[in-house]
Amino acid sequence: MFIQSQYKNHNPFDNITKKSYIFRIIYFILILFLLLDFGYSFMQYYHTNLDGDMAEGILRANKVDKVFHDPFGIKIFFSHEKYPNPNRFFSHWSFSYYFQTMPFVFQRFFNPIDSIYLTCALIKVITKILFIYLLAACISGIRNVLKIELILSAILITPLFQTFGYEGYMGIIMPSITYFFFYSLPLCLLVLFFAPFYNFIIHKKPISILAKIVMLILSVILPFSGPLIPGIILIICPLIFVDRLIKTNKESPTISFMRKINISLKYFPGYLIFVFTLFCLLCAYSLYIGTLGSDFYDNIIHTISLKERYLRLPIGLYYQLTQKLGLLILLLMIIINTIIIRKNNYQPEGKKIIHLLKGIVVFSLFYILLLPLGGFKIYRPNILRFDTFMPITLCIVFFFGLSTYFIIKNANKKYRKWYIFTAAAILIVFINADRPRFEKNLCEKQALETLSKSPDKVVLLNNDCTVM
Repeated sequence: MFIQSQYKNHNPFDNITKKSYIFRIIYFILILFLLLDFGYSFMQYYHTNLDGDMAEGILRANKVDKVFHDPFGIKIFFSHEKYPNPNRFFSHWSFSYYFQTMPFVFQRFFNPIDSIYLTCALIKVITKILFIYLLAACISGIRNVLKIELILSAILITPLFQTFGYEGYMGIIMPSITYFFFYSLPLCLLVLFFAPFYNFIIHKKPISILAKIVMLILSVILPFSGPLIPGIILIICPLIFVDRLIKTNKESPTISFMRKINISLKYFPGYLIFVFTLFCLLCAYSLYIGTLGSDFYDNIIHTISLKERYLRLPIGLYYQLTQKLGLLILLLMIIINTIIIRKNNYQPEGKKIIHLLKGIVVFSLFYILLLPLGGFKIYRPNILRFDTFMPITLCIVFFFGLSTYFIIKNANKKYRKWYIFTAAAILIVFINADRPRFEKNLCEKQALETLSKSPDKVVLLNNDCTVM
């Protein structure tokens, strides 16, 4: 059989740990790979262009400044004046505060222009590292960064965080620094929120006091931190409870429905019920006040009917999955992994993985079907694009890492070698796709340098490129 039936007593690292010399070499290579990848990512982020929304957001232009005077959108109830993003204060605040602070730290050692690009690169690489650590810890059930299990889990997902390769269709760290603060960073913090809960449910690990404090703080911050978070929460939280209710119904089919609800609620600690309820209520409130605001780009807003938005949704999904190979490769590997796990004699851990996949599929269907209700933007004509698809991309990356790690950990020796070879080949495809483009922002930097040296208020730029 592909999977060992008595995997609980089996550790694929036992043999190599006995040969300490071989283990140290493998361990060193894996650590070196991660460090080199993080350094490489930093250089890629450093050579990414700036975007045109930075000036307004950082310097708090008139539209943006109104959000700072009303963090929770309370005033919008009593005012007929509309302004954009009344429910995204923390994204605006973190973006503005970070760029009004960090560049001046870098300017002690670098010139002002370089300090902006370094500031962008730093926050992006920190977020990528946090993403990978949280996902790897959930995959392996290990929190110690020096453990081989966590390092291997990190290796499996690190190449999937694309910067220039498949980024336009499966990007998680957004190239636009403004979009990064509204999409990537809140999503990373959402993973931070759910990680203790996941480890509690799946790995049976208690939630620490620190984790409880962090979860409570994030339950207040995240509803006001980006366009994706409220919708995600209002799908995931009910699904978690419904899943528990279905299990209760299977275990006790004869008791009353209200009794089943009561038993299902008691499965979760009281603290989690409180935090999840608070999170859901604030997300519902956030979605509501979002409908009272105006569009940020009043000059390019264009409204189409809800029916037409739904008709365009399949087109967006088609382009998302077919224009680049990245997502298709991962989906194919997930199907293969699922077949391997289902066809072999797997134990409760494997059943949990299959059950989790079903949950991801249900969440993805609900999420995609609800996207058209979020409105229409002319720069996102088919509703679904890599930025709105990002939560599903993250689920795909996570499940690929989880299922691949499970098979590597539990496969028989006979099959493990060729399976590792196959997984490594897939990762090499992603590594090769994400090639360096260190010249990408060279023209922009030269233009900014020209502007900085000119005494004129209006400067003619001969560079054939966009500047912010």
